Amino acid sequence: MRKIIYKIALLFIGFQASSVFACNSEVIESSNLIGFVGCISEDSARLLIIAIEEKPRDLVLQSEGGAVEAALRVAEKIQQYSLNIRIRGYCHSSCANYILPAAKHVTVEDNSAIILHGDARLAFEIFTNRNYTDPMLLLMLDGIARHEELFSQNNEKASMLHALQKIAMTETSRRVNVTFSENSYACTGMGLLPWVPSIGLMLKLGILNESVPYDDRVLPMIKFRLQDFGFGTRIHENNPMDSCQRIFR
Repeated sequence: MRKIIYKIALLFIGFQASSVFACNSEVIESSNLIGFVGCISEDSARLLIIAIEEKPRDLVLQSEGGAVEAALRVAEKIQQYSLNIRIRGYCHSSCANYILPAAKHVTVEDNSAIILHGDARLAFEIFTNRNYTDPMLLLMLDGIARHEELFSQNNEKASMLHALQKIAMTETSRRVNVTFSENSYACTGMGLLPWVPSIGLMLKLGILNESVPYDDRVLPMIKFRLQDFGFGTRIHENNPMDSCQRIFR
């Protein structure tokens, strides 16, 4: 289990450096929509933000995630303009952690997948516990985690998603405490690495708003496809909160 957690943390770090992962992406514009396909990098985030600022429009997304700071800046811009998003095929990693909860309304096309493999704070905690970790790496991670936490404080959906993810990814039967919506909970870890919540569960939790069939008339340049991130897509139906009890103070 610890080896798997460490690999996931390395994957998180790898997405911060384009030298580790090829990061291909495309911003597609129509009169009433902006499409984004691919990996979120500093350059692609800048182009996407420019498109949003020039003419705010709803977005169609198909992304495996990418650099956390870049994704957070895109998420803040989406939240600022109260934009809606449509997920076509997949929204993984930093796309799911930040961009998804930033939207005013989230539509997901049937059979799409959402994969979460940890956030900045989790990566920081993992590397903090490894004695040989570069202190500059920890400093970078702590700065990213603080930005992430500031975003979550101003976004109830993001706060909930990060709490649920923490429960889901904590080792099986291990106690974990989480706080969101001004309430604290004592929970039991589920040992899911990664966490692949079902679309039905995300709709029930209110993180997604509706599920619709794929419609190739909506930004037809982006074709529906899946990408499993190399983890596979075994879907998890159980609500992590089912293992929790509220802590009354």
